[in-house]
Amino acid sequence: MKPEKTVLLTGSPRGEKSASCALGKRLLAGIAERGAVVEIHSIYGAWASEAKMAALLDDVDAAGLVVFAFPLYVDHLPALVVRLCERIAARRGGQAPAARPRLAALVQCGFPETIQNQPAIDIMRRFAELAGFEWAGGLAMGMGGAVEGRLAGKPSGMLRNVVRGLDLAAAALAEGNPIPPEAVEAFGRSLMPNRLYFAVANLNWKRTARKTGRGIDLYARPYAG
Repeated sequence: MKPEKTVLLTGSPRGEKSASCALGKRLLAGIAERGAVVEIHSIYGAWASEAKMAALLDDVDAAGLVVFAFPLYVDHLPALVVRLCERIAARRGGQAPAARPRLAALVQCGFPETIQNQPAIDIMRRFAELAGFEWAGGLAMGMGGAVEGRLAGKPSGMLRNVVRGLDLAAAALAEGNPIPPEAVEAFGRSLMPNRLYFAVANLNWKRTARKTGRGIDLYARPYAG
């Protein structure tokens, strides 16, 4: 059954500038192209006012498919994403069991290994079960910071597999099907060798330190001895 309405809930405090938001919007665009009505809510923004939260919850109630997109925090969901899950679960506790929209998750992290996201995917699967959703699958990727600013237009190169995974997932979700294994595999492939990723990440850290660190010693080890 095709979802009449798809809701994207983005869970990064960086909002529109985040990799999670960019990836979620790319997935949602693929679903919208296939005829679904789509809505986007910032989870962090919704907690700013009760009116925004009410609008988010009403859209979740009316959705056939709900997609969470968020960054990994160590090995878990961001705190406000957890709080929203708790609120949705409590709200859905009073609904009829027949009301079972589908739920999918998109998780990215700054670690190079995609497997780091597995606990968060498992948590979202369990949340879906307890809150009365039908689990539609999860997409996970490492090296998420490399995505920022590179998804506009028709990205290629290191993002070709990311885009392929999103397109495969969008096609399946728009038809009422779960995310296929080939989408999960493509989306989760490494973007570059780990050594290159670490080199670029360290360079960016040093640049940031020069701009904002005000003389902080990046190599200090105050508790080493």
